[in-house]
Amino acid sequence: MLVYLDTTQDHGLLSWGSSNNGEGFHFGIDANDNPILALFGLSNTVGSTTASTGQWITAGFTLSSGNTEVYLNGASDATGSQSVNIQDQNHSIGYRRPIGDLYSD
Repeated sequence: MLVYLDTTQDHGLLSWGSSNNGEGFHFGIDANDNPILALFGLSNTVGSTTASTGQWITAGFTLSSGNTEVYLNGASDATGSQSVNIQDQNHSIGYRRPIGDLYSD
């Protein structure tokens, strides 16, 4: 995703699934300007590279066969491993809800 960070705050980019444990996820840039893939009720995969505000960045993630990875500007920034069962409900793109509020309308 191509994103312009205008302020330091949680930037929710994509949410999908149920808020039940392991049935959904939320991807975005957290208040520390790090990419984060939050798996509902499970641990998060949080990048360590800080994105710069006032610039366009690319942010992305993969979630495949229980492995997670977040990317910032084309480079892998963190990896994780979780067992998930993503549900087809509660979708949102570009919704500015804090990362800590892990539920999407």
